[in-house]
Amino acid sequence: MGKAQLRWMNTVVFLDILGIAMVVPLLPIIGREMGLSHTTYGFVGSLYGIAQIFSGPVMGAISDVKGRKSVFLLSLMGAFLAYAMLGYGATVQSIVLLSISRVIVGLVKQTMTIATAFVTDETTTETRTNSLATLFSITNIAFIIGAPVGGILSTKSILYPVACSSVCYITGFLLCYFKIEDKGGSLGTKQVCPSLAARGLSPSEYSNKKAPHAIPDQDQPTEARPIFSTILTEFKGLWEDMWKNVLMKKIAVASFLSTLSVVIVQTSFTMVTKERFSLTSKESSYLVSYQAGMNSFVLFFLSGKIEKFLKSRKVPLSTVFPVAALMSGASLVLQARCHSLKPLCGIMVLGALGDALFKVNLSALFTKLYEAEIGAAQGLFGNIEAICRVIAPAVSGLLLDTGGLSMPWTFAGALNIILAAYCTSALSRADDEDDLPSKPVDEKKDD
Repeated sequence: MGKAQLRWMNTVVFLDILGIAMVVPLLPIIGREMGLSHTTYGFVGSLYGIAQIFSGPVMGAISDVKGRKSVFLLSLMGAFLAYAMLGYGATVQSIVLLSISRVIVGLVKQTMTIATAFVTDETTTETRTNSLATLFSITNIAFIIGAPVGGILSTKSILYPVACSSVCYITGFLLCYFKIEDKGGSLGTKQVCPSLAARGLSPSEYSNKKAPHAIPDQDQPTEARPIFSTILTEFKGLWEDMWKNVLMKKIAVASFLSTLSVVIVQTSFTMVTKERFSLTSKESSYLVSYQAGMNSFVLFFLSGKIEKFLKSRKVPLSTVFPVAALMSGASLVLQARCHSLKPLCGIMVLGALGDALFKVNLSALFTKLYEAEIGAAQGLFGNIEAICRVIAPAVSGLLLDTGGLSMPWTFAGALNIILAAYCTSALSRADDEDDLPSKPVDEKKDD
């Protein structure tokens, strides 16, 4: 049953990302047609990240309490409405509608947060890395198909890719409604609390009151324990646990540096390649598709084999993280100096491999810490990406306006080199037990 549910979830995620891929790569071009500068468009793009900061933890926590399916459905319907508004705004050249659409999709679009939580629910720590790699590869496959389709359709009218995107969201909504099971809340179903999850202890070994914070029982009626009371209880304990967890802080810094680099490249990729290589919108979308293809190939076909090889050789994460970051950094620095498409496409393979190794292993390490409340935890952790999506578009625009076409990728490469140095020092004990949360408090102290 678990594998079947994962397949349906991956199908829904595929349709969701396919809808995004048809439209989002065209946003910089839409902004240029509206007469926006790189910097102005960057600030408009930041609205999405600002909205995500507020919605991620809340939507994730609701999924912990009420179940993943309801939040999946809300995300898909909200995205459908937001991208329809974006298409109309682009047609009438309205920056107001463009901005509002980005806020709406930022508030409701939490598909990947919930999908990651869904994978955590349906897998064990031993099988999770491969399942996460499959999930991430699905998103890239969707971009392979969606980006060129959106580019081709946009040559006639922006309404064509928006219409196809809407069909994807409606189809995904229907599949989610009829095929994804509503299993209810996940609190306490695997582990009692984050600290216990990190130490691999099960609810049968420690009762709720011995946890760092209590998890309300799920068999009580809603009237007796309101959903928002449950969410507040969860947030309070989860935040305290994260704040005290030394390893969590280190993971957060590493995630910030890595994500900021990725988003800076993403937000500038279409504009840089279009202007540097004199590409049409259609040709630029093909390059976006190629980039996604490289990422998907690495995640789907290579990451599992590399993971097995590293485990067989007992290579520690303290070595994997800095090497992966250096690969990504070197690739970006070289890409920034490419003036021909052939070497660019070759160098992108090195970056894809580095990004995949870093992302999959960091995600697996994080979900291992917070199995019990992964929805809320992923929402809070996802705020790192949301903050990056606030900062990166503005930074990317400023770098393009002040430093030229090579500056965003050079800057992103430098961030990865800094990340490699940081991982070498800060995550040198990522495989150790010492950085895990402290043991549960004694039962008598809670009475």
